[in-house]
Amino acid sequence: MGKKKAELTEQIIKERMIVYLEKNKFKISPVTHQNHGVDIKGFNKKLGRSWFIECKGNPTNKYEDSSRDSYFKTALGQILMRMNSRYSKYGIALPDDDKQSFRKKIKDVPVEIRKKLKLSFFVISTVGTIYHLSPRGKDFKEVSNV
Repeated sequence: MGKKKAELTEQIIKERMIVYLEKNKFKISPVTHQNHGVDIKGFNKKLGRSWFIECKGNPTNKYEDSSRDSYFKTALGQILMRMNSRYSKYGIALPDDDKQSFRKKIKDVPVEIRKKLKLSFFVISTVGTIYHLSPRGKDFKEVSNV
């Protein structure tokens, strides 16, 4: 029997991103029903910088491809609606898979748009490796293994 892959749910994506941010000295603010917005809010006092990150997991239904497209567009809309500070950083964290489905969708977002919005993307592998595509980046770079 082969080793079963970890299911990358939204909760797991969120947990791994929080570990990554905390390793980088970001204090995570709890998200409650009263202040709900993005999935993760982090602040680094030393840098004076905030991260706002929207997370999505893998679809769990039989229509995975269309669901991925819907999840991706939903994440874009959610983060866009929360962009209210030019001093903050904004990102979307998604699961990576063998077909690199989300990476392909991310690459469809023009670099000029990512730069104007200061929008980063993160993809997280089943083994916990986090790859980052910066707003100006051409390729994903490994930033952590959590």
